[in-house]
Amino acid sequence: MTKVAISYESAKMEYGMAFIKGRFKDYSGSEVLTFMAIKKFKQIEDYKSLYSCYDHLGTLQNDIYEYDKALYYYDRSLEYLDEFKNNQTQYQASLNNIGITYLKKEDYTQALQNFNTLLKNDRLKLNNKDYYARASGQPSLLQIVNERYPPCFKTTQRGLAN
Repeated sequence: MTKVAISYESAKMEYGMAFIKGRFKDYSGSEVLTFMAIKKFKQIEDYKSLYSCYDHLGTLQNDIYEYDKALYYYDRSLEYLDEFKNNQTQYQASLNNIGITYLKKEDYTQALQNFNTLLKNDRLKLNNKDYYARASGQPSLLQIVNERYPPCFKTTQRGLAN
């Protein structure tokens, strides 16, 4: 086995353990393992795995209500998308994750922008109807929220019309 293959397998194992720890709410343990995996993935230039690691870090930060950090890690994950082919699914997932983060942060205008960008993609509706159905419900949710909080409604209503 080559050194690159060993590094790859080691990094994949660390990422897998990080993912499991995150599911069991061991956020700090998950974060440590994810950064260990990132170091190895950078050395072997595995951009798709780097995308997954940073996306996972964003999810961890969302789980502990650190929304600005979550947005930072989601943005970092997007930096790796152009480095590998067939990345539309990951891009759509990222837009959805970012939109949900803005929603949790109560930044409804930004959330709506992300969901509208996501829904403008015709291939999403054709290739992944379940995902499209979930994503298309988010602007409706935002409208309900804005009806309860009228100062935001005009901005959101303008966004829904686009």
